[in-house]
Amino acid sequence: MIVNVACLTVLMVASATAQSPRPVAQAVGPEPVVVKVTHDIRVVRNTVSESTRALVPQGMVNVPAGEVVLGTPAEDVEKLGQGDKTNMTLIAAEVPRHALTVDEFFIDMTEVTNLQWKVFLDATRRQPSSVLVEYGWPEGKIPAGEEQYPVGNVNIPEIRDFLAWCGKRLPTEAEWVRAARGAEAAAYPWGDRWNSKACQSGMSVPAVPVAVGSHVEGKSPFGVFDLAGNVFEWVDSPFVQYPGFEPLDWKRGREKVKISPEFNSTQKVIKGGAFNSTRELCRVDFRTGFNPSDSDAGLGFRAARSAEPALDTVRHAYEKLAPPSLLTDGIDVGDIFGIEVTDYDNERKVIENYRYLAFAHRAFGLTPAYSRLKKDTVDEPFVVGILTTSEELKQPLLPAGSYAVAFKGKGESKRYKEWEKEQRRNGGRDQNLPERAGDVMVPWPGIPVQDVVEDIEFDQEVEALVFLNANNAIVGMVPALEAKDADT
Repeated sequence: MIVNVACLTVLMVASATAQSPRPVAQAVGPEPVVVKVTHDIRVVRNTVSESTRALVPQGMVNVPAGEVVLGTPAEDVEKLGQGDKTNMTLIAAEVPRHALTVDEFFIDMTEVTNLQWKVFLDATRRQPSSVLVEYGWPEGKIPAGEEQYPVGNVNIPEIRDFLAWCGKRLPTEAEWVRAARGAEAAAYPWGDRWNSKACQSGMSVPAVPVAVGSHVEGKSPFGVFDLAGNVFEWVDSPFVQYPGFEPLDWKRGREKVKISPEFNSTQKVIKGGAFNSTRELCRVDFRTGFNPSDSDAGLGFRAARSAEPALDTVRHAYEKLAPPSLLTDGIDVGDIFGIEVTDYDNERKVIENYRYLAFAHRAFGLTPAYSRLKKDTVDEPFVVGILTTSEELKQPLLPAGSYAVAFKGKGESKRYKEWEKEQRRNGGRDQNLPERAGDVMVPWPGIPVQDVVEDIEFDQEVEALVFLNANNAIVGMVPALEAKDADT
């Protein structure tokens, strides 16, 4: 690697009106195949040591790495579906039973609440969506006494903004199941026998949402609340068939009926059942799909976080930037420099703020020798990593944001030469370009850096680290350190 994040100088400041859910039909093995699950952007080297892992964030619990059993044996579908084709088709989405292993992660102890959603909206200067106002928050306000109820009527795009704000992500389906029952195959988070007092379901009186964490008896083996009932929960897995799935042949009298769910890879899986669900839909194994752009009063979410500090924040930045030259190699998610600080109000049980600084370098691949890199990058900078921060950078002077960090060799680029020609035609320097302030490049005054589409002007006769925004425009630079071929 030709550059180390240590060469970057930064300032880090540490310091209910209920809408009915979409109608879902009422419903009442073999040795598992072990598959490895990874959350890496790409399959890359992972060298994170135990000493670098973050402490358990407030409001979350640690789920250690281990095996998880998912799904239902095919021979149980008829019994669970009570011999009804519609019900059996729903249950068949759980076939076959299989096992996975998952990495260590953190998960919220409870579903995200109305109050937490309100804190997020206020912090980001947003208004509640029209759907949330119409079906959950009359006049845009949380109904009195429902601050700790799970937030509903929020869709995946809105949720992703929330997760980027607090440095978290949605759990995968395998993680969600692991948090719900560990390595066992219990039907419910508390065990195999139905207990109507352990969750808020259609058998509760009244069958309405309640404050998160109300059912202590329903805690999972890891101490996670409400993984059955209250509201369905989004997970970050597409609604597709499990590995090895085959349509079921059901003998009904003399006829043979084919049982096969309508899988849809554009939908996301939802889990856990809701306040008006039957006990069969509150089983850990039950899964169905929901359109990411849709929302419902009976559908909420809880967040997860990877054990590696700032990993999820780096992923958010990577998805936002998607530098074309990084799409082949990706970034090395096993070697991230990350600092993150979450301000948590334990009394109100909400995250108030999240601050971070993180750098992830390019995944190890065919990086050119330094001597060649200097020549090859005169015209097109070579991206070496992703930098994302919630704090203002001092050198280069850039606001909080996410940037692709690239190396540029010494010499006038083609784009720079074109700019010079344009200036000569216009009779001089463009007054809208930034001005120098010592060795620091000053951003465009009054223009958000993420909106800039034109490169800054900087000394072309130096080897430089340049910073590119989501528009692939160079918005900052610092002189690069000297290096040798052995350093690449």
